Amino acid sequence: MSTATLPLQNNSIIRKVRGYFNLACDVAGKVFDVIDGPLTTLEQRTRTNLGEIRNRVQSYIPPRAAPVVNPTLVGGKRRRNKNKKLRTQKSRRRS
Repeated sequence: MSTATLPLQNNSIIRKVRGYFNLACDVAGKVFDVIDGPLTTLEQRTRTNLGEIRNRVQSYIPPRAAPVVNPTLVGGKRRRNKNKKLRTQKSRRRS
């Protein structure tokens, strides 16, 4: 495995991460720093590592930078309707 193939593979990972977060271009430079650290060998390039990178990249996003396409990808949990929760509590109190 030559060193010439490494930047290309890192690039494809960056493109994936950028797709998940709709990153602005000025943030992409910081993403490079985040990704070049842990992903040095092919063995480490796994889905779990990509997930860790995703979590770390999220901290670089300024608030209200871009809407995230799928909230379940970022949070891991589906959002619940708060009003629905309140309604069920009220009905429990009535009974």
